[in-house]
Amino acid sequence: MGLAPSWLSAILVSTQAMETSGYASSENCPLNVCCSEFGFCGTTKDFCGDTAVAEPVCDGTSATKKTIAYYEGWNSERACDTMPPENIPIGGYTHINFAFLYIDPDLYTITPMETSQQDLYSRVTALKKRKNDLEVWISIGGWAFNDPGSTANTFSELAASKSKQSTFFESLLSFLDKYGFDGVDLDWEYPVDSDRGGSDADYENYPTFLANLRSALDSADKGYGLTITLPSSYWYLQHFNVVEMAKSVDWFNMMTYDLHGGWDAEDPWIGSVVNAHTNLTEIVSAMDLLWRNDIPPSRVVMGLGFYGRSFTLNDTSCVTAGCPFSTVGKAGDCTNSAGTLSFSEIEAILKDPSRHATQTYDATSSVQIVTFDENQWVSYDNWASFQAKLDYANSHCIGGTMVWAVSLDVDGTATNGLTGASVVFPGDDGSNGGSEDIYIGPDLWSNATQEISCEPPCTMILPPFPLATPITIDWPAYETTIASSSGGATLTKTTTITVAPFTISEIPFWPITVAESGGNAYLSPMQSIAPPTFGLTLPQTEATFPLFHTDYSATFTTTTSTANATAPAVTTPAAVQSGIVSDCTEFYQAIANDGCAAIATAHDITLAQFIVSYA
Repeated sequence: MGLAPSWLSAILVSTQAMETSGYASSENCPLNVCCSEFGFCGTTKDFCGDTAVAEPVCDGTSATKKTIAYYEGWNSERACDTMPPENIPIGGYTHINFAFLYIDPDLYTITPMETSQQDLYSRVTALKKRKNDLEVWISIGGWAFNDPGSTANTFSELAASKSKQSTFFESLLSFLDKYGFDGVDLDWEYPVDSDRGGSDADYENYPTFLANLRSALDSADKGYGLTITLPSSYWYLQHFNVVEMAKSVDWFNMMTYDLHGGWDAEDPWIGSVVNAHTNLTEIVSAMDLLWRNDIPPSRVVMGLGFYGRSFTLNDTSCVTAGCPFSTVGKAGDCTNSAGTLSFSEIEAILKDPSRHATQTYDATSSVQIVTFDENQWVSYDNWASFQAKLDYANSHCIGGTMVWAVSLDVDGTATNGLTGASVVFPGDDGSNGGSEDIYIGPDLWSNATQEISCEPPCTMILPPFPLATPITIDWPAYETTIASSSGGATLTKTTTITVAPFTISEIPFWPITVAESGGNAYLSPMQSIAPPTFGLTLPQTEATFPLFHTDYSATFTTTTSTANATAPAVTTPAAVQSGIVSDCTEFYQAIANDGCAAIATAHDITLAQFIVSYA
């Protein structure tokens, strides 16, 4: 998938020659590319002469039928710019592909890429409640899965063994059913290539494996989908029997990005020069490899990147494609990966005057070029270059687009630029049972829009706001009312409680509970600073009333006692703030004529049941 390590090769057959040795006939090249009189493969006039492959032609919007977003399950590990599942801008997409699931190399069963990601599965599939026509799939594999290690040969071994496939299919079907996923995408990078754990037998075994997998998915009778990713380089794609594979998959996800990167320095055909990794002219050449094999364009989904490949320039006066670089670009603050920057990181650089960024649109390659920090160079796509690529896809009858990765665009700007969706963060009509407690990540306070969403009824638990330096709180005196009984008579009196100064390093906030759907709203988080717990001992004839002071938010733990009972601990609700409805153990967004009883009535439960449910 996207963001592969720097030693990935991306040789394009359209401009470079490849020897035909090793194939049955010196006159035949893989993927039906042309063989020159000197025994080299290629697709340009030098190899094919006057022979040309007919390209599909359309006049419509075929590429808008499917818009697929890959979601990185590990994005929460970043220092910033994270995206919990609830913040995925699903309004612009028809499919979400969760990346990645792994295959246990010993048991051949579905296993998490990381155990910490297991709680994400149901949260991602829950997004379908907010958008009824959304499909959520899993993607199995990825670049790192075939890195040297215990899983390097797993795909190859699985494709070669019917018994291992039987175990895998059973595990896969159980997983899809358990979490409510709609399909599976295989990202095997790459069959046959020995450096990537492949073997020569993969060429024949992979299509057979896909046919068997198709049968297993169909046997469940749940409409499960099946896709695979394809590389855009001839070097890897030559080992995919795409004609046979097309008989089993719903479509191909073509990874038309990462066409260039730091690895070019080791390539004798390219060298240490900067080039855009989503160059449209090279995407056209990659698609030619499918057209010459009669793959229907409706079964092809074109890949787009929500990130850029970056370089450090040798000469700051030479900033165009083809200029020399010394090494890859500096790592971003959030993605922390040298040679790559997320869409959000690039947009932040453009907005920061101290970075001295200059942006240029290269109309020939349909990419944006940004130079900054004197010697940094990065290519990426925004709305203008997305549109150019969509125009190409639509004019060639291509069946959709996919992006790697939606989680690299934390505020939905790239999603909106690509899809034009009027609402990228759709809500829910409240009929699906809600999303209950939603924990919002700490990047809420650093992203540009600070947008959050959930499915009512739901409670959004906000992260505390970190302070640059700790501060000391001088808590104001707290006046409360106390009931005092004497001689059979009950009187009330006031008393003042004082709290010792205390230090905080972050500001907590009350959760925001949305009881009913009502579209978008501006919410003002309310501070929930509380002093350290302390005890208050009252005479046996006195007890505190649960009354509310309107000036401060605090939780006080008190003790009460009577003449005949041991003093129990009692927690008094915090002070009620403007815009909050009280009378229960949670605090709710104020709605006209609303209250706990009204909320309970709306959800067809008693007030007592409501209070118990939210206690």
